[in-house]
Amino acid sequence: MGALHVVLLAGVKLFFAVSLAWLIITIEFKFLDDYVDNGTLLDDWREMYPQHRSILLVTMFLGLVMAFAFLCR
Repeated sequence: MGALHVVLLAGVKLFFAVSLAWLIITIEFKFLDDYVDNGTLLDDWREMYPQHRSILLVTMFLGLVMAFAFLCR
C-alpha cells in the first residue's frame, strides 16, 4: 500500500503542477494562449527545423521536471 500511495501522490502533484502552469499561462500571458488557440502555433511548428523542435521539446520537458521537483520539496 505504501508504494502505491507514493505513485498516486506523485501523479496528483504532477497534474497539479501542469494545471497550475497552464493557468498561469492563460491568465498572465494571454497573447501566448491566443497564439496556441488560433492554430498559428501548428503552422509555425511545421515550418521549424527539426533541431529547433527538439530543443523546444527538451526545454519544455526539463521545465516541467523542475516544476515537479520544486513542488515535491
